Amino acid sequence: VDIHQLSRGQEVFLAYAPIFGATLYYRSLVPGFSISKISPVLQATAYLAPPSSREAVQERLLDTGAFIGLSMGFSVESILPGGDGWKSAISVRALHAKVRRALLERKGSRRWDVQALGIPINQEDLVATLLAFSVRSEMFVLPQCKRCWSPIFSLEPTSC
Repeated sequence: VDIHQLSRGQEVFLAYAPIFGATLYYRSLVPGFSISKISPVLQATAYLAPPSSREAVQERLLDTGAFIGLSMGFSVESILPGGDGWKSAISVRALHAKVRRALLERKGSRRWDVQALGIPINQEDLVATLLAFSVRSEMFVLPQCKRCWSPIFSLEPTSC
């Protein structure tokens, strides 16, 4: 792990935090939630869709903000194993696994249709959200910061 690269990525994130926040919400989460294989998860769990209350949706979005803050707003140690950001990521992954299992164990009329919908909250869905955020955020970052924001923008080792 290149600690310097991670640190520079956090610095770029903090420098562009308002833009990244808007990009995450309007160009990654909201469009991602409308994907035909993701929206049924939201409807089935009522976590971000009716009958969920406005307060519950707001709490979920604040949870996402807290996760990002723990991952990007502190020192690099926060995202390394044992750090607060790392622990938060593990908690999110555990929550996703719990929801996935609950949906797959449903019976009768509430049974999850794996044939039509695939496995809920799968790795493809997660990487699509992550890439949408990374790539769409990159559009607003100054050229000199792009290589530090995400190694995905460089095919060779970076130096920031």
